[in-house]
Parts: sequence; structure tokens; C-alpha cells
Amino acid sequence: MKGTKGKVFEVSVSRRPCEYCAEIGPKGFEGDRSGTAGIVLLAVEVVREINDRFAALLPEPLQAGMLGDNILTEGLGDLIGVDTGTIFRIRGTVLLQFEAKASHYERKMFPDLPEEVLALLMEKGGIVCSVLAGIGQRIADNDEIEILPQEELKGAA
Repeated sequence: MKGTKGKVFEVSVSRRPCEYCAEIGPKGFEGDRSGTAGIVLLAVEVVREINDRFAALLPEPLQAGMLGDNILTEGLGDLIGVDTGTIFRIRGTVLLQFEAKASHYERKMFPDLPEEVLALLMEKGGIVCSVLAGIGQRIADNDEIEILPQEELKGAA
């Protein structure tokens, strides 16, 4: 998966989709009050799977931000499969580093989600990233996002 390119499907702040973009701060998106640490990346394919498989159990279809995500990615595949420490580059200037698997998929944060959905999120859910570079930059829907190849990471160290 290293070196894979995809796109930012949608950005969200405070559990709501942004109209167009969001600004990177030192610890995540500026003004984010989603209750999650850092910037949470989640594959839009996971959201689509939940909406397809569990439509009858959901109070409403899931949208960007509703799962505490800040960036829905498209085309990168299962983000859980990347190694801790992996760096994501957005638009060539923003660098985010994978710190941990998202662990906020619990009943107290999502009281209306069925157990089956929470279990799927614990298996395939998002990842928490810290900001390495790009403070003050704006991330927008359709921006390019890529997983940096290992050889490029070694040169940056």
C-alpha cells in the first residue's frame, strides 16, 4: 500500500461536514470539537459499507464527520492496514503521521449506533494522525492525499 495515492473525499469539523475546507492547527483542525484527538482519517468505503449493510438499523445514513472523522479518504483502501508512523501527504505541503488506531467507537460517544456497527468500526475504523507540517494550510474536498513511500520517509528523517 505504500506510495498509494487517493483523494480527500470530504473534510469535517465538530462532527459535521465542512462547506469546502478546514484549516490545520497544531493538534488537528482549527475549531474541531468532535471529541477525538488529532486528525482522524477514515476510508469513505467503510462509511458506505455501514450504510449498505446496516441501513435498516441506522437512525439515518452516516455522513462525513458523524463518526468523529475529520477526513474521509477515497482510494487508499483500508487505513488500518498501514503501519504506525506512516506519513500521509496532502497537496504536497501537509504531513500527517499515523499515531494510533481510532479507539473512540464506543457506546457513550455513539449512543444511537447498533452494536454491529460499533464492532465493524473497531475492526475497520479510522486512524488518528498528528500534524507534522502544514499548520495554517487548508484541506479541501478532492485534495490529493498519498501515503509516502518508505524510501521517501528515510530521506525526510
